[in-house]
Amino acid sequence: MPLYCFLCTDDEPSKHEHKTKIIAIKGDSSKLDWQNLRGNVAQTQGKAKDWFDKYGALVDLLSKEEYQGNSQLKKDH
Repeated sequence: MPLYCFLCTDDEPSKHEHKTKIIAIKGDSSKLDWQNLRGNVAQTQGKAKDWFDKYGALVDLLSKEEYQGNSQLKKDH
């Protein structure tokens, strides 16, 4: 986010009424974007936790060495 009037970069010469309110509005929209992102992250973490609660035992089982393509295990079977 620029620390100057973002409209000034588009107008040559500047044709709008220049007030600091524009920068404040841009800052508020950025704050909302961050809030939305944090909400999405929290929602994704919740879904991941639910999934792992449901399938975690299977993940743990398949993470064991005997399920990791151990070449010795393949020779034994």
